Amino acid sequence: MTAFQPSARLIAGIAMVLFTVILLGVGIHHLIAGGTCSSTGYTRYGPAPKCPSGTGLWVAFLLVGLLGSILGALLAGRPNLVIPFMFAGIGLGALTLVLDDNSGADERTFALIFGGAFLLSALIVPAITLHRWWQART
Repeated sequence: MTAFQPSARLIAGIAMVLFTVILLGVGIHHLIAGGTCSSTGYTRYGPAPKCPSGTGLWVAFLLVGLLGSILGALLAGRPNLVIPFMFAGIGLGALTLVLDDNSGADERTFALIFGGAFLLSALIVPAITLHRWWQART
């Protein structure tokens, strides 16, 4: 029996997925912490809080996280990695607000529900895969 030897492409793809999912989680954390805001301080419905400085950077983290995880999974030849890893990154990024001392009760409640739902959803694909593997084995 030969041992599994991962290719450089598989390693690079999975590394890219992991790195960009971390960026996605960091971006989600800061965007939820920033709350509803406007770059001008005004919406068509009336005044709104101005966005904190750096919001554009967190949006860039979010976009790079989304696109990078898709590209990394395709590079690795494992497109089934995209949904579980992205959902886990979003869920964990949101759940970190629960531990943030600067978050209010409303943000913590939202983070707990939103992050928890995404984290649970991230387990669906691995659970189905394990179930199919177990059925094929028995």
